[in-house]
Amino acid sequence: MCEKNVILSLILILKIIILAVIPIIIIVNKRIDSNKKNILFYVELGLITLLIVLRIMDNPCITNSNISGLKTNSIYSSSEHVSENNDPDTVNEIVTNKIYMNNKGGSVYYFNNNELPLSNKKIICDNKSVYMKNYGNAITAGAIGVSSALSTNIDPIKILNYLLESNMFNCDTGVGINEVLSAIKSHYNISYYDISQNELVSEIQNGNPIIVETKYVPGANNVTCSTGYLVVYNYDYNGKLHALNPNNMKKDYICPANSEGYLSVIKADTNSINWDLGELLSISTRFIKIVRN
Repeated sequence: MCEKNVILSLILILKIIILAVIPIIIIVNKRIDSNKKNILFYVELGLITLLIVLRIMDNPCITNSNISGLKTNSIYSSSEHVSENNDPDTVNEIVTNKIYMNNKGGSVYYFNNNELPLSNKKIICDNKSVYMKNYGNAITAGAIGVSSALSTNIDPIKILNYLLESNMFNCDTGVGINEVLSAIKSHYNISYYDISQNELVSEIQNGNPIIVETKYVPGANNVTCSTGYLVVYNYDYNGKLHALNPNNMKKDYICPANSEGYLSVIKADTNSINWDLGELLSISTRFIKIVRN
């Protein structure tokens, strides 16, 4: 993990010494005898080999030890979005942050893990505590999907409590959308099933919000640093899809070192994106429809 500029700076200086200073000394300085030049040559060869091996292994310390990496790391280090909220206040229940409208005029209930009160919610399990905003992506996506399918406010905290009661939440890895929907289907009398990408637009046009599981794709318009979720709810007259991100941020943020998108920038306000179908499909892995039984 190279998360400090001092480490990247030292490696950048070492690269300059290896690639510029030593070759200049070997070539230009005629006062050095041949034995010392041979020693410098072998040192140079060994260090270059080491750099090449580490680069092939995609070591982040080597990959990002450049001016661009230093600038990006500065943003990462100062980002207010990668640290946990230490506010000890607990949150017991919430109502929707905002209500949107689907293609048939139905209500789409939106919750955001990075806005109050969810951003303050602590989850305690396995003798440790984590924050909803870091581990509750699937829970909040499920709450958006179920609330919209049933046209009523389904509290993400209640869903979390069902998961904790059934020991389905893991404080180290969080929880996936399958576990979320499986834990609550009997409580809310719902069913859920996968649809194909070819059915996505027609389902949205029929007023059925769809939970889309996403992945991180280098160079794509990513909404998360690894696996995440969107709830697609509207298809407009310009052929654009509208989606809600339960982890939507107000500022750009940098993916941390333990994520697939390390040092990639995730843009702020992904809820405002008007998605081309192909653009959305490029980061999608799964499409889930929720229905009332």
